Amino acid sequence: MKKKKPLSLRKVIKELFNITLYNYQQDFLYDCINNQRIVGVFCRQTGKSMTIAMVAVIEAIKNPGSHIVIVAPTDRQAGELFKKIADFVKDSPVSSEVSSVTMRQMVIKNSRISAFPCGDSGDTIRGMTANVLIMEEAAYIKDSIVNQVLMPMVAATQGKVIKISTPFSMNHFYNSFQSDDAYKSHHYTWQHAVDAKHFTMDFIDEQKNQLGEHSIEFRTEYCAEFIPDEDAFFSWELIDKCIGDYEMLGEI
Repeated sequence: MKKKKPLSLRKVIKELFNITLYNYQQDFLYDCINNQRIVGVFCRQTGKSMTIAMVAVIEAIKNPGSHIVIVAPTDRQAGELFKKIADFVKDSPVSSEVSSVTMRQMVIKNSRISAFPCGDSGDTIRGMTANVLIMEEAAYIKDSIVNQVLMPMVAATQGKVIKISTPFSMNHFYNSFQSDDAYKSHHYTWQHAVDAKHFTMDFIDEQKNQLGEHSIEFRTEYCAEFIPDEDAFFSWELIDKCIGDYEMLGEI
């Protein structure tokens, strides 16, 4: 029997963060709070990072003394998500519970929320322990890093794992999404965003015309589809080997 969602969840989020959730955001947030393994496949710009930022704060509040570790492929992505968390907390009633904030770590109710890039190898975060592990843009984190660096973080704590991303390849993120018995899976496309009035249909029609309705770009970014190798120009394994975290060149 499916668990009944508490009627107070939307109200709690409104009181804590002054944000009214879309129905799909509330569904995802509910499962993140109440399950140990969650994967969310999202269309681009549908509020996935905002939703997961709320999850991090809620986990810190309800489990004092825990460590919520957010990992992203690059430093910029990790920083953007942490900034959302800091902004939410700054203007909320929760701010009185914050004892310290740095560029990448917040201590709230004796819990730590940390955000780190995993880079090309994950060596800089190897050996950490997490009660909650959040993988931002998880599809772009290499399988080797997930298996050798990230999952061991929750081994001793029997911690929670949340993966969120737009699709990229048939890697660990795809496997988790397909594994109904291990992960609670969510899939949100442009249609969910239009129904919630987050996107307009005019914008989607514009993107269909610009990118091509059946193009790989539109199918991955807006339909949130996983594209098999046979439909792509290059295999995902080849692309994966070419991904790295590089310093941006300054202005010349």
